Amino acid sequence: RPHTALNKPDTMNHKPLFRGVCASSITPFNPDGSLALNRIKPHIDWLIAEGVSAISPLGSSGEFAGMETDDRKRVLEASIEACAGRVPIVAGTHHVSTRLTIELSKHAEKSGADALLIVPPYYMAPTPSQTMDHYRRIAEAVSIPVVLYHNIPLTAVDLRTSHLARLFEEGGSLTIVATALIDTGSRMDELIFQEFKGTGNME
Repeated sequence: RPHTALNKPDTMNHKPLFRGVCASSITPFNPDGSLALNRIKPHIDWLIAEGVSAISPLGSSGEFAGMETDDRKRVLEASIEACAGRVPIVAGTHHVSTRLTIELSKHAEKSGADALLIVPPYYMAPTPSQTMDHYRRIAEAVSIPVVLYHNIPLTAVDLRTSHLARLFEEGGSLTIVATALIDTGSRMDELIFQEFKGTGNME
């Protein structure tokens, strides 16, 4: 993931997930479009050998948006098995539907994922209030950390710094914000300042 901030380890006894690079793993397919699950382990072995600190199956590179829910579950299970605890798994469980996002998120937690990566509901362009409720419902349903992937170009949702900070301060599972913003530098500066403002630790 390009940048992270608001990494909160304490609210629900969460430990920091990782420091370093979280690689978005690909989903391998056969020529006929079916899943090539046997190719997941060699790919993950290679990523770990290259020194990544965590792996995120079913992110953008995992082509989650073009897959059925059951296939997404199979890919995640195979990825967790292939990783075998060597690095944390940040499972992509995003869906345009809050209900299906929660279903995928519960499955990921049960399967052994260390955290969840979730973009706002895409295509439907919900309001900030609706988007925040989406994340609140997810946070209520799981106990592992939720990484809010703030990707304006692909979701048409722009949560401002105040929205992100409010979700963070409410507690629950939302512990990290990842961004893919054109103005990433200024937005991340705002988030980092918001994180440390109350602690007095600006180091």
